Amino acid sequence: MAREAIQPETTKHLRWNPAVHERFQQALVFYLLKVRVFKKTRLIESLRGLVDKENIGAFRIYEVYGAYDLVIRIWIPKGDEGKFGNALEALDNVIAVRPFTVWRWLDHWVWTDQPINTRALDKLTPETVRLIQEECVRTEPFAKGMVLLGNAERDGLVRLIEPGHVHVDGPLIKFFVFVTRSDAMDRSVDKNLLEKLASRLNEFKQNGRLQRTSIYAGWGPYWLMIKGETRDFYRIGDFVVAINEDLALYGGITSTHVVAEKDSIMEDLITERDFDRVRARDLAVAAIVPELYTTDAVSLDQLRAPIEVWVRNNVLVNEIDDEQVEVIRGCLLGVINQEEETFAARMLSEFRRAEKYLRANQGQFITRVLGPEAYHRVVQEAIGVRREAATSTQKIDAKMLALGDRLEVYAHVIREGNLTPGDDRLLNWGEIPRLRNIVVHSAEDLLPNWNQHLTTFLTFLTTFASLQKLVNDRINQKS
Repeated sequence: MAREAIQPETTKHLRWNPAVHERFQQALVFYLLKVRVFKKTRLIESLRGLVDKENIGAFRIYEVYGAYDLVIRIWIPKGDEGKFGNALEALDNVIAVRPFTVWRWLDHWVWTDQPINTRALDKLTPETVRLIQEECVRTEPFAKGMVLLGNAERDGLVRLIEPGHVHVDGPLIKFFVFVTRSDAMDRSVDKNLLEKLASRLNEFKQNGRLQRTSIYAGWGPYWLMIKGETRDFYRIGDFVVAINEDLALYGGITSTHVVAEKDSIMEDLITERDFDRVRARDLAVAAIVPELYTTDAVSLDQLRAPIEVWVRNNVLVNEIDDEQVEVIRGCLLGVINQEEETFAARMLSEFRRAEKYLRANQGQFITRVLGPEAYHRVVQEAIGVRREAATSTQKIDAKMLALGDRLEVYAHVIREGNLTPGDDRLLNWGEIPRLRNIVVHSAEDLLPNWNQHLTTFLTFLTTFASLQKLVNDRINQKS
């Protein structure tokens, strides 16, 4: 049957960086819909009615050719993905719904080249978001960004908003490629296969065959989704054939959907329901430890404010990676639930990992910096054994050194080798060895002074990361 054109019903162009939606505890989901009889006007009215009923403000509806009739891109409160999918299935004429919940985007045609200013993101409040959205009805987002946060923050804020439409001469054909795992596809191949697919996509981008490409990893019936645009319809087929050659080695399967219309229905707004869900929350703190606002514990009445202050004053002002954030989150869950074993276990695991690394690399590090003949002397001097003992028969078992002694060995090498690490903490580890001993030997209750212990532990995580980099660089340095 003839297809009616979807009429775009968009507000003035505004698209938030995914990080903003994540601060509002939202998940990105692509729903593929198949209908029995494609009565577009009625279907679109039903979809608009559903998103209005659920008070959803960030969505885009694509009409597509292929096994499915529509692809809906939507930001939805975390935990509501299944509920919304059920609501879609209940619509008239909808006979199949397949969700693809995005875990992370690996490449995005807008945001990859717009790195986030985390300081601006941490300052973003619901009130700021609301004002930007209201002002965008009357003016451009860039102008409002300068008014709200001042010129010093302008660069940070605009990176949270899509910088307008990127001009491209002539109409572009949009398409989606969904990748499904077969039973034979082992998860251990993920990294290699992702690199291969990304390289293949980049090859098509460099010679202009594809544009505006994005790669999303997720879960559900699909493992990966690639979205792109092109001027030449036949380039889509070339690309799909190429990636299927890559996937053939791993058992992956693709399904391709070409967007049928030039324009699509799109909005990207934070709604009143979203604002209500984060009311009385510190968005930046909630991004680190969302359980602070979702856990039902009596103890949180007294703990919430101190935890917010601690996260603001320690985690958000330090440049720490995602793995370190996850470790700190685990410790904070122990505080929130008043579980000392959980609190101590996360620290103990990191201390043991550090000790294993230091033990394995100690000999190489000393040899690389000071020479092989210095090993025995350095170990003895570093842990305070009298200098004359270095020429005696007394020997120290380097395998049995405690964390504090082993860190001092590394500090001794750094000082004597004049390595100028740029981080004075590498020369003086302060309270860290004592905290390790308290955790290992259960020497005292940790929770009463959780904030002091966690501050020391965070110092350990960041300082040890610096030490690892220094050691790895020196060991791998060519002679």
